[in-house]
Amino acid sequence: VLAGIYSYGLDAYLDVAPMLSPLSFTDRSNQAVYKCFQHLFDEKKIKQLDESSFFSVAKELGYTWLIEKREEVNHIKSIFNTHILLENIPLFSGKIRRLEIARDLRRAMQDSDIQLSELEGDETVEHILGIPERCIFDFTAQLIRDGGNEPRLISEGMREHIIHRMDNPVEQVGLPSPWPIYNAAIGGGWRRKAVSMIGSRSGVGKSMLADNAAEHLAALKVPTLYLDTEMADEDHWYRVGANFADVKINELETGSAGKDPDKRQRVMEMLKRVEGAPFHYLNVSGNAFEETLAIIRRWIHKVVGFNEDGKTKDCCIIYDYVKLMSGEDLKFNVQEYQVLGFMMTSLHNLAVRNDVPIFSLIQLNRDGLDKEDASVVAGSDRVMWLTTNFAIYKPKSDEEIQSGGTQDGTHKLVVIKQRHGPGMSRGDYINIYMDGYKARVTEGKSKYQLQKERENAEAINPRPDEVDDCPNIPFGNTDEKERAEEQPIL
Repeated sequence: VLAGIYSYGLDAYLDVAPMLSPLSFTDRSNQAVYKCFQHLFDEKKIKQLDESSFFSVAKELGYTWLIEKREEVNHIKSIFNTHILLENIPLFSGKIRRLEIARDLRRAMQDSDIQLSELEGDETVEHILGIPERCIFDFTAQLIRDGGNEPRLISEGMREHIIHRMDNPVEQVGLPSPWPIYNAAIGGGWRRKAVSMIGSRSGVGKSMLADNAAEHLAALKVPTLYLDTEMADEDHWYRVGANFADVKINELETGSAGKDPDKRQRVMEMLKRVEGAPFHYLNVSGNAFEETLAIIRRWIHKVVGFNEDGKTKDCCIIYDYVKLMSGEDLKFNVQEYQVLGFMMTSLHNLAVRNDVPIFSLIQLNRDGLDKEDASVVAGSDRVMWLTTNFAIYKPKSDEEIQSGGTQDGTHKLVVIKQRHGPGMSRGDYINIYMDGYKARVTEGKSKYQLQKERENAEAINPRPDEVDDCPNIPFGNTDEKERAEEQPIL
């Protein structure tokens, strides 16, 4: 390869530069030679190499030993005098690159080997398998990641990317949730390489939100993995079935839906629809968080797959919900907020390295009953740092329901943080109607939208001005009436 670059100059170098670096070579002398070639082409802008230029730049870069030691000089001259066909240079470069990948993987696997040697035998099989799997998957994600580690001009690749977007427009950047106003507020749905989060108090309906999100994405044929830390799969069967079949959960649980021919028909159609949906589910309660991450990585590689360019195909991971999985998480005197911070860091890193969107839920602390800001999240600082957007889901207060009735919504979704998108005005929220009978969560209009509509309606049809009761209002001419009363009746 080095001989080919020396013989054919810039043309050969441009073919191999994207694949190779000085560290791609194992021999110290070859590393120095390639570094000199690289400097001549990239910095000196030379198109064709010659001996004098090479020896000059070797001295300039501090590689004087290349030209002072006889064996090094002989090695360099052998490179200069070797002939190779131009079309064979990329083939040998690819071989060098593959050998470099093998060496890098061996180094990465050494960490896994150390972790495996420290096992005590109490770990689960999933945990043991997750150690080398994590190493392999992280290494693969790093390998296919674009851009490398070198700084570059912000404009590099920008023109092609923007023009491609204009030539291939999409309705929104991320995967759409079932709630359009929410999508717009956070900047176009759930984006890749990001963790989107919604928090609520216990029993408010986090899992129902997650079910509706998974159903919506699966209906769009987007592979969706729902990881649940609490409920059993049968509970989700009834919820998903009730929503799709438009029957009550209780009618499925008791089987009474089968007595009505129309409902039975809808249930049978629902079953066909669900069976054909790419909706994957697993209860991970009791699993160590590292095991859950390994499950996600395996699902991405085995079920979702990659495009020809190495990019992960469209998919979504729903994690319900971020919390301590067991007391083991605190056995090393680690605070709860630190463990939650580690979990969020791991989720975020997984989303970035695998180029996938993650929709997660979290339980709010007691402040979530009244406050509507980031402080209501347990371990708020560390959790909020790594979320791309965050919203609070809670029941509307009595005063809020009285102002518009339950037809406007039973719950509200308050967008607190968004890295993309316009967000929402202070005090505004999205009205949500939750039908608990059918496990259905429907988005209404925002608070300010409804206020504006009512103000416009009143401007077109204003209310009549209030008039005080005046029972003694005289009619006609008072003086004439009094004179008529004074005249005698004939």
